[in-house]
Amino acid sequence: GNETSVPEAAVRAVEPLKILVPISPPFTRLLRNPPLSNDDFAGVAVDLLRHISQTAGFSYTLVLWEKTWDEMVLQAGNASNEYDMAIGSITIKADRSRICNFTRSIYFTGLGMLTTRAQAKGSGYYEFLKPFDWSVWMALASTLIFSAFVLAYLDPVGIGTERTGHWFFDSLFFTTNVFVFVHEADRITKAWAQVFLVILQFVMLTLLAAYTANMASFLSSNGAETPSISSYSDILRSEVAVRVATTNYVYVVDVLGSRNVVGVRNRAEAIEVLRDGRAQVYIADRPHIEDIASTECDLVVVGPLVDTQEYAFAMRINSPWLNEINRALSIAINSGVVSQRYSHHLGYSCPQGESSDSDTQPLNLTNLGSLFVASVITALCLSFLKILQKLRNRQRPNFPLRELSSTFPEQSDGQDKTSIILAKYDAKVK
Repeated sequence: GNETSVPEAAVRAVEPLKILVPISPPFTRLLRNPPLSNDDFAGVAVDLLRHISQTAGFSYTLVLWEKTWDEMVLQAGNASNEYDMAIGSITIKADRSRICNFTRSIYFTGLGMLTTRAQAKGSGYYEFLKPFDWSVWMALASTLIFSAFVLAYLDPVGIGTERTGHWFFDSLFFTTNVFVFVHEADRITKAWAQVFLVILQFVMLTLLAAYTANMASFLSSNGAETPSISSYSDILRSEVAVRVATTNYVYVVDVLGSRNVVGVRNRAEAIEVLRDGRAQVYIADRPHIEDIASTECDLVVVGPLVDTQEYAFAMRINSPWLNEINRALSIAINSGVVSQRYSHHLGYSCPQGESSDSDTQPLNLTNLGSLFVASVITALCLSFLKILQKLRNRQRPNFPLRELSSTFPEQSDGQDKTSIILAKYDAKVK
């Protein structure tokens, strides 16, 4: 008789697929131990499996796995065993690919570092200088000295340099009072000097506001806690905790040697060795340590990703479901299911990020340079205008007023009208 062949993609299992689940948050979590049903499991991989089962049309039974991951992959890939697949944050490795069929990648990640937050060190004697970069402090000092010269030239009478003879020190003292304390500005009567003082006071107010805001930021960051380890170069002289019987343990021992490596068996032990000081950093897959830091507020994730790797599901060799599940995974990943579920299961309850002095930077001339440029340009323009005014006054014609003195009778106070006119004229020229 005629036989009809059934395509692999159309094969439907009579029995639910038996799927192994290791516990590795946030991809897999156990809500009840021991689990009684599929509802007792949660996590990114569990949600993704539920999504692709509806697309591919299969049912499943989740089985808790508590042994090593390599043994799990071997059990899932062996065609003679009862298990069809293993899910979770399973890293694709060349040796594992020989004993199972991996699905397409579901997540790209790498190794990360988890460390404790250390109290920031005490403030030094020069903390008050930190809000401004050294270039700003130099520019501020130069502006004060330059302004002292300008004001002494624009209004020597108002500053009082003609009375003491120490014109530079008098002018510098006056300028500092005006610039810093906004004091004694009413002594200036010349219009050019008054305009320059307005510019100086605007610069002073802007600098004061910038200094106050940045100092407050520095004080806040000093009061916060900062990680004691911030890069992979720091772990070369530190004790490093790694979970034993994992590919991460082999990798870290190859890189650092076994002398500085502290083996831990689970998440709780890793947290314990960090807190009691037996290890300064815990190295694991980045999603795993991000999940720890999301609830353990005294721990923080630091450093960039290292040893980039991919996660996938492990399936039985020559499984008829491989192509169908890969198609369903592609649909789910392209629609953003993985990223959405990852954000959902990694909901932070602790403030994250590296809180350190590096978050607050001293203000430099890139930020404040325009203020100093404006004050210098204003001073040069006003000085130039006063020079022009003096030149114009010197070019005025000299009237022969003294020759007319004989035509005026002597005044009762002994002063003739010519002397009066000359005195008024000389005062006006000055």
